Parts: sequence; structure tokens; C-alpha cells
Amino acid sequence: MVCYINILLRATCFGDIFKFGLWMYIDVSVWIWRPGGRASHTSQP
Repeated sequence: MVCYINILLRATCFGDIFKFGLWMYIDVSVWIWRPGGRASHTSQP
């Protein structure tokens, strides 16, 4: 586990961008698709 963390820390330049993008994608997806969100006012399922 420590080695895995060290590998992630060594790749902070790419890792931070990837994690930031991933969390942004998840947050936006949840915000759009959650009940009462923007998707509830569209024709999308």
C-alpha cells in the first residue's frame, strides 16, 4: 500500500490532473443525473 502511494506521489503531475478530472466528472455527473437535478427537466431518462 505504501509503495502504491509512493508511485502515485511520484506521478503527481499526471495523477493530480487525472484525479481532479475524474472527481470533476463524477461530481458533474451526479449533479446532472440526481433527482431534482437539471436532467429532471429534460427529456433524457
